[in-house]
Parts: sequence; structure tokens; C-alpha cells
Amino acid sequence: MDWLRSGRTDSFTFQRIAWPSFDYVGDIACVTSCSITRSAGTGLKVSASLGVSERLAIGNDLVRIVSRSELGGVREDVVHATLFASCPSRDAYYGSSEGVVDLYSTLTVLEKKKVRSTLSIPAGTNAVDWAREAVESLGLRCTFAPSSARLNVAKTYERDTSYLAVVNGLLDFANYASADVNGYGGIVLKPYVDPSGRSAARTIRSDADGIAAPEFSIEEDYFDVPNVVSLVCSNEKGSCSATAEFSDPASPLSTANRFEVTYTEQIDDVASQAALEAKARSRLQDKLSFVERTTVRHPYLPDEVGSVWAVEYPQAGYSVRGTIYEQDIEMAPGMETRTTLRRFVDVG
Repeated sequence: MDWLRSGRTDSFTFQRIAWPSFDYVGDIACVTSCSITRSAGTGLKVSASLGVSERLAIGNDLVRIVSRSELGGVREDVVHATLFASCPSRDAYYGSSEGVVDLYSTLTVLEKKKVRSTLSIPAGTNAVDWAREAVESLGLRCTFAPSSARLNVAKTYERDTSYLAVVNGLLDFANYASADVNGYGGIVLKPYVDPSGRSAARTIRSDADGIAAPEFSIEEDYFDVPNVVSLVCSNEKGSCSATAEFSDPASPLSTANRFEVTYTEQIDDVASQAALEAKARSRLQDKLSFVERTTVRHPYLPDEVGSVWAVEYPQAGYSVRGTIYEQDIEMAPGMETRTTLRRFVDVG
């Protein structure tokens, strides 16, 4: 189906999914409204809110949100999310009732599970395999890309650390993105891919050939861009530190022209002093950018958070190529979507 053409019709199904079997139980008929938020900047990645016309006795089960779009005889179903339900409030008037149901991704299981006592993961452990086994041990399905990354030193986590923090720490060590979740509630572990090396999956336009609304917003923030990075490594092999400084006199954000803005980080797994110094230089280069966010409104398009879009606003003389960072989607005809793209503007 051509998602960039106008005239499509949308309908929605809300399904009850049993926990922990993930079996389909039946459709939920009392939903009056629904909105979904997807964000790369949150640990749980996706959440939603349902308006309901009666009490939804969901228990520990999940709600699956599915849309069906049709255009020119072509039909396409999208499974948007499978989420746990919380019913914090409702209003009742004689025989009628209405309320709001908050929905949370299955990554909640990892967030709620805490380390009961000190957890030590031995040196030599395959980081991604350990993360996958932890996810599956909690009753979740897991899709993953294999990795050969093994810990150089043991990693220790204190009591009450969430398993989501443990898993994401191991994924970061292996240069993977943080744990994600798919539409069916499965956990996804995949390598981090620099968006600068990817081509745009789609071009969004606001002119007569496009579907984007003419209004858009741009946000830039470079006030906190660091010009000094300080790293400290401490483990059973000893302690060392390293500092890298951006002092280019040609840049208004360098220490030559601006007050010092320092980024500090504690690291527990670096092989040597030379490796730590190289990591400090690399971390400084990574940090020498500010974030530009562009927010546009448009009908729903079936692209994942993390996809690269090119956005063209020729009337305003503006174009940008960025990564989908956050989306708010209304589950109503037209499926109006508010998408925020993020791109890094290098200053060094």
C-alpha cells in the first residue's frame, strides 16, 4: 500500500493477550480512544493510554493494539504494541462508567525485577548471551543478534539494581542499542548502528506532493555541549584516569573561547591506561555535537523509531535528514502522528 497517498480508511482492534503464554484471549469492545507514544529516549520505549466506557478487568494480561488500513483495495495490518495495563481511575454514574487505562511495555518486567543481593557476572562472560538468558528467564520472548563480545573484567551490580539496567549495561559494553520491544511484546537486542551511515528510508514533504502539515518546529540546544571529557576506570586490576580537551580556537564552544564544560564518566572495563586515553578522545568526539530536533505532523506511516527520514519544507527553505526519536500516534481515523526527528550537529 502507498502510505503517502491520501484517502485511506483506518480501523482498530484491541486484543486481550494472556500473560505469560501470550495467547490471544479475545477482543476488547469497550475502548473509546487510544494514543501511543514511542520514544528512543525512555527505558520502556513505548507506552499508551486507553479511554474505556466500562471497567476493564484485565488482571495481569496484556492489551495488543492493531490497526487495519485500506486504500484502493489493498489492506495492511500493523501490530503497534502489546502492553501491560494499569487502571488507575474511572468515573461511574449509575449504570455507566468511563475511565483511563495506562499501558506499559513488556520491558516493565525487567524494570520491576531487582537484584536481590550483589550480582557478579564473571570476566569472560558473553555479554549479549547473558542479557538474552536474563530476558527469557523472566518469561519474555527475545529476538537477538549474536555477539562475540566478552567481559574483560567481572561486572558487579548492587542490591535493588533493576534487571533492565543490568541488561542495558551489558548491551552497551557490546556496542548494542538499549533493549527494545516489538509490536508483539518481544524484547529485541540488536547492535547499535550509526544513523549517519544509513540512507533515508522515506522523504516527507509539506508541499502539494506531500502529506505533512505546513507547521513544524525546530529545537536546538548546544548550551551543555562538553569541551572536556574526564574518564576514571576502577576495577580489581587497579585505577587510572584520562582527560581529553577540545581547545580549537576556531570553535566558539572550545575551551579557548568558552567556559569549561566537563563530562565525567566512571568505567569499569578498560584494558590499559592507553586504552582509557583513547576512549576519552573518542568519547569527546562523540560528545562534540548538539541535538537538533524537528517535529512534524502527518498521517501515520509504518516506520520504526530509529528509522532515518528526510523532511522537506520547501516553502520555508528548510530540509533535514534525521532519525525518528519519538512519536505520538492517535488511534483514530487518519491516525494523526506527531514525529520528532533528531540529528546531531557536529561542532568539533
